Amino acid sequence: MRNKQVLLPGVVVAGMLVFGIGLAAQAEETGGHAEIAGKADLTARAKDLKNTMVTPHWEQKLSSGTNVLWCSSFQLAWNALCELTGGTVQMESAPAMAAVLNKKAASGKDLDEDSYVAMAGLANEGIYERIRKELERKFKGKADPELLRASARMAWVTYAYLFKELPFRWRFTRLHEDLVFQGYCVDSFGIKQFLEIQKDEVKMASQVAVLYYKDNDNLIIELKTRAKEDRLILAKVPAQGSLAQTVDRVEKLMATGKPSKMREMEDLFVPVLDFDILCEFPE
Repeated sequence: MRNKQVLLPGVVVAGMLVFGIGLAAQAEETGGHAEIAGKADLTARAKDLKNTMVTPHWEQKLSSGTNVLWCSSFQLAWNALCELTGGTVQMESAPAMAAVLNKKAASGKDLDEDSYVAMAGLANEGIYERIRKELERKFKGKADPELLRASARMAWVTYAYLFKELPFRWRFTRLHEDLVFQGYCVDSFGIKQFLEIQKDEVKMASQVAVLYYKDNDNLIIELKTRAKEDRLILAKVPAQGSLAQTVDRVEKLMATGKPSKMREMEDLFVPVLDFDILCEFPE
């Protein structure tokens, strides 16, 4: 069964990302928590956004002026289907992304077990009910399975949901007019003109590691969170040919860089991203 190829003409593949970062986490002595927003600042369908695309895999080519969003949840759903059928999935008039997904470049091994649900099965064997029970068991009501409710009642169903909270030990400053993007002020968080005489800023800065720095357009930082098994890496580097190639470039720069701390009078402005974008792949 390991090398078996299976043709499934009517399969629902759903992948969803909910990613919460504790930007407003309380100081440790007051009991830290992560603040997760309710309704997203941007709610839209990907097809209605001119300069934004959602991709099911990270071999997606990058082009100037286009936002590209990727999460491994679609790949996890595809992997679950491959495991159910015992081989790679072949499609009639297969789109190019099917061959890329069959490579399984991302998997559950990249994540901790408690942060995702990835399941596949037959509708008449209770797969929808099993998925709902697993979402509730792992996320205790925090995960909203919107795509699961919207899915057509097909015979074969494969589904993945990724939910991660990364609360900080010390709260960063929320900023509103300090970060300008394409002529617009955007909300951000971080530290404005770091001073070591400011005790609160020293605590904030202890959560920042500069992994690589060449100039303000070539830098990589790590934000330390309470999640000891996870790493939160933010990189601003020239885009390579694809997302995968860009990540590879970032990892190589991290390997050669010498980690350092924030210095006095340095700024840290991280844009606040809060969006809910639905993308359908009719192919």
